[in-house]
Amino acid sequence: MSGPDKTLAIIGLARNTAHHLPGAFAMMERLAATVRLERVIIVTNDNEDGTDAVLDQARHGPLPLTIINMDGLASEHEQRVDRLAVARQASLEALFASPSVPDFTLILDMDGLNNTLDPVAVNRLMDDGHGDWQAVFANQPNAYFDIYALRRRNWCDYNFMPKLNHEWKQVAGRPRFEKLLSRLNPFDRTPRSRQELKIRYVHRLQYRIPADYPWIEVDSAFGGAGLYRTAALRGKTYRSRGSQGMVICEHVSLHAQMRAEGARLFIVPWFLNENHEHLDAASGTTFPRELLP
Repeated sequence: MSGPDKTLAIIGLARNTAHHLPGAFAMMERLAATVRLERVIIVTNDNEDGTDAVLDQARHGPLPLTIINMDGLASEHEQRVDRLAVARQASLEALFASPSVPDFTLILDMDGLNNTLDPVAVNRLMDDGHGDWQAVFANQPNAYFDIYALRRRNWCDYNFMPKLNHEWKQVAGRPRFEKLLSRLNPFDRTPRSRQELKIRYVHRLQYRIPADYPWIEVDSAFGGAGLYRTAALRGKTYRSRGSQGMVICEHVSLHAQMRAEGARLFIVPWFLNENHEHLDAASGTTFPRELLP
């Protein structure tokens, strides 16, 4: 398939993103001029900033827009990761509620990260319709930011959050005199703030991936934008809890199900969206060439 014969759905979540939504819809309209955009599904809930009004106005625009309002989700699920999994699952179920589905599904964050997404890049990926991949993920110019959704051997192959939280509880719970001795000892490498732990477990792994690097195969990633072969999403479930009830990233759980069926997933260095605010001065070291395929 090429040109207008390619079919695409866009799905995503929008909560308190009124400021960013007009730009997101403008990007979708630009993309719709180059592909057959069959469906745009946006799940929203418990907005406080005018997002509902922006979405309601967009219903009357040119996009094939479906809005799923899940007000009350914030009171039903205290933790954000649980709300994200429920809302993303609702978007998947809406996607497959139709007897026919598009060839590709673009899953986007609606917080401004993708407002300058290049339709040429999306088309280039969709033109690679016979390539050996089931999902590809965005990179960012300054550094790939989304370590929480990332799983790749020798980069980030485990859920760092429990370890970070455990270490911080140990540090924060020490007696005051121990904290003072630690600060006075120049050889003591005990982290003195939660930010120091974030630098260790997150920011130092936020590598800058040059756009001319080869595709990087992963077990999971996201980066605010993922293009999927829709068939690979069928029957999959977003989950926010592992078998022991431990919190996990909803993207990691989805991609584990895909990988179990042999799916291949990649970060595509030239598939670029915007830089993310959750970077640090420690972010941006060039991706080590020894980790390239």
